[in-house]
Amino acid sequence: MSDQKLSRKKAHRSSLRRNLLKSLIVNERIATTLTKAKYLVPFAERVFHLAQKGDLAAKQRIESLLAGKGKAYKKLLEYWPAKIADRKSGFVKYVRLGPRKGDAAEMVIVEVIGAEAPAVLAKARTLKQKTQEEKIEKEKNA
Repeated sequence: MSDQKLSRKKAHRSSLRRNLLKSLIVNERIATTLTKAKYLVPFAERVFHLAQKGDLAAKQRIESLLAGKGKAYKKLLEYWPAKIADRKSGFVKYVRLGPRKGDAAEMVIVEVIGAEAPAVLAKARTLKQKTQEEKIEKEKNA
């Protein structure tokens, strides 16, 4: 795994990673510190790859990593495989936000690729339609 200790004992570190992963799966994006994100992303990549496989062994492994068959387990196995079917890797990314105001810790947003917000998608669709209409209008005028 990783050699990062995050100033925590092993049990606390593993539960932190599990809780971050569950939040990421359910909410599709989370805000956290850069160090925690660097600790989480490789682990999340492996879990999403297991979900993509979808066989019995992968499901059992995911259940043990998530500590049960809760909301995150169900969403990971029912919702995400269809979204990430065409990808071989690179399921999770993080984007830097800058320093946190209180302690100047570097903050990032960790998100699953393909988890665009509905509002962003709607705005992108309207922009695309407008540009297509403008192209058609220019062709007619030319």
